[in-house]
Amino acid sequence: MKSKTAIVIAIVLIIVMAGISVNILNPSSDNSRPETIKRHLYGLKVLQEGQDTWSYEIYLDDHLYIKQTWIPGISGKQKFASEVDARTIGDLMVQKLDNGDIPSISKQELDENRITYKK
Repeated sequence: MKSKTAIVIAIVLIIVMAGISVNILNPSSDNSRPETIKRHLYGLKVLQEGQDTWSYEIYLDDHLYIKQTWIPGISGKQKFASEVDARTIGDLMVQKLDNGDIPSISKQELDENRITYKK
């Protein structure tokens, strides 16, 4: 009787070990499908630079990725005049990064979002 129990335990252990080995050597199909894309976590932080000027920082997986102290998409160095302006453009940049688009801003996008800047 003891030998039958030992045999059953040995078979169960072999089956469990084989299952673990298969999972380690051949991950599940959900992780290996071509359409599965690792998503980064982008975060936005809006900062007050002076009494009436603002900037933003974008973080990638909790590491500083972009520090934007000037309004992008225009010539010259102009600061954001409001927290709302900085947040609006920062959110647009995060959206582009999340979508895999090139993170750039055009004058048209500034105007469409009613961002205050000297033209």
